[in-house]
Amino acid sequence: MDKTVVVMLVTVGWAHAQERDVVPRASPIAAATIHNAVGQGHVVGAQLLIGRGGAVEFERSFGRRDRETGEKVDSATLFCIGSCSKAFASACVLSLAGEGRLKLDDEIDTWLKAYGELSVRVPGKPKAKAVRAPTVLELACHRSGVFSQREKPPAAAMASIRRFTSSLEQSVATIATVPLSSQPGTRFAYSGAGYCVLGRVAEVAAKAPFESLLQTRLGKPLGFSRTTYFPKPDEDNVAVPYVKSDGEEIPNKRAPHRLGKRLRFPLIGGSLYSTARETARFVVMIAAKGQFKGEAVLKESLWQQFVKPQSKKDSYSLGFRQTFAKGEKMATALSHNGSLYGYRSMIHIDLSTGRYIICNLSTRVGGGSSAAVQMIFRDCRAK
Repeated sequence: MDKTVVVMLVTVGWAHAQERDVVPRASPIAAATIHNAVGQGHVVGAQLLIGRGGAVEFERSFGRRDRETGEKVDSATLFCIGSCSKAFASACVLSLAGEGRLKLDDEIDTWLKAYGELSVRVPGKPKAKAVRAPTVLELACHRSGVFSQREKPPAAAMASIRRFTSSLEQSVATIATVPLSSQPGTRFAYSGAGYCVLGRVAEVAAKAPFESLLQTRLGKPLGFSRTTYFPKPDEDNVAVPYVKSDGEEIPNKRAPHRLGKRLRFPLIGGSLYSTARETARFVVMIAAKGQFKGEAVLKESLWQQFVKPQSKKDSYSLGFRQTFAKGEKMATALSHNGSLYGYRSMIHIDLSTGRYIICNLSTRVGGGSSAAVQMIFRDCRAK
């Protein structure tokens, strides 16, 4: 890393520390790392926001939202936040549970009849019948048995969660035909498909599209104006990730928003678009046990699902990975990373202090970008 850049950005960070009293050490370090990654071409554009409670302690935008136009990233630039979407989706489902529209321990064939006759296929064993349908909670914490994209599912199964011109209903109907990889509730397997099923359960239970649920359950109380699964077709303030094609770097055509009016599929746990500022409002609510500006967005009894262990074998709650301090029975930090077609995002919440970190990136796929992103996310967590 260029030492001059590090010194310059640390100096800038110190100046802001004088103005705002306390700025976490992560601010200048992460800012320098992002600046360097942009200069090297690994990252095209970025947003970094660090805060505590309702106060923003550090905020920066970096790079270009689009190399062709040269327009700079600003605080309103949309980034697809990948799997960080899962926390938002879980909060919507918990909100429905708070109103009695569904229960977390309900088996999902209550709403989706196709999930009442599932089979289970375990390598080396004959296909068996599932003992029951997964529950809502098992879908949210990846213990449903629904296939994991990390375990090389059949091509048709993978296509069902990447075909953005199809509907969520169509996707979930296809997922129902794929045998479970384990009996419900018996094993953790990270599953984007499981979150699609979770979203469809929510739609049927609430009799509304998931995008509408997002806006009414979170968007309205948190004051969202930019966060959506469906950016407007004429929206131009969207960060563009790049990919190599025939030796040239071009905008990644697989980014969902590029479909414009043909975009129909909300990848519930993976294709939400937002800004660091709006994500911060959601994170502030989570850090405050479901409260935002004195109003309850989530009942605290349901918010507890985020911080209590869901299993003795893994540390994943509902849309967040958990960190436990020694001797603590409830999580002391929640975090998640996201990745989709060159977009990379990170959320980290220290529940003991209320401090949070949000980082959104658009990258150049390949050519060292993965290592650069790992370094950025590492430095974002510097203490």
